[in-house]
Amino acid sequence: MQAGCAQPMIEMSLQLPDPGDTTNFDLSCVGAAKVEAIGSDPGDGRQAQVIDQCVDVSMPLRSFADIQTQFRGKFALDVPDSGLAGVQLRGVSGRCSDPASSTYDSIFYGGAPGNGKRMVIAVTPGVSCNTAQSYKVRVLDLLALYASPNSCPLPSDAVSLFAGAIRPRMLGDKLPRTMFEFGASSTQTTTGTGVLQSYKPVTTGPSCIAFSYRGVTSIGLACVNPANEARGLCGAADETEIVSVPLSALPRSRPRPRRTARW
Repeated sequence: MQAGCAQPMIEMSLQLPDPGDTTNFDLSCVGAAKVEAIGSDPGDGRQAQVIDQCVDVSMPLRSFADIQTQFRGKFALDVPDSGLAGVQLRGVSGRCSDPASSTYDSIFYGGAPGNGKRMVIAVTPGVSCNTAQSYKVRVLDLLALYASPNSCPLPSDAVSLFAGAIRPRMLGDKLPRTMFEFGASSTQTTTGTGVLQSYKPVTTGPSCIAFSYRGVTSIGLACVNPANEARGLCGAADETEIVSVPLSALPRSRPRPRRTARW
């Protein structure tokens, strides 16, 4: 990262996973890598500044070592004006020219908190390209279930269903530790059920395949359980269940509002 005005640069490097742990992990669908320099909270109610850069792959990635080879020296970002809180890295199946509104699951990801010195980003496997599959998703209205225990009520308002993943941000203690990362699949439904495209459940590591929904008055989020675990209170054996929570019951969050870093 570049610090401008004769201030020193912050060098970034990658720590790749052990090759023995990623032997069967498929990176062939990665189309681009994205890096974000995340600013410190300015403390005045504004969102923290984010400076990002995207670089397309020049040829398919065959191993995690190829990430180092293809992207070495390709990233240089200014440090946000409020200071550097951390840096995030994502490898996605899309391309840099895709619309800004496009969302993709992370095939690999990494992060490191800002320390004003040399930063090492630990690269972590996300979802393997060769594990794509579809899921049947059902939303359960929990409050309605309390009112009528013998029923399996669906939400009364139209909802949007989203595929994605819950994963660590790897940015230290000063920023939220986890995030729901939207994938490419979503659907609108008036019945509280739908089909989403995602990947097989993650059985190792700190992340999980997850689904979320957003209604007019409620919201929900759920990890996908392995096949041998219970699906929920009302879902069928082949369904993943999301329990709804009224938006009114959630705490209100306050909006989070140039050196340069180079990799």
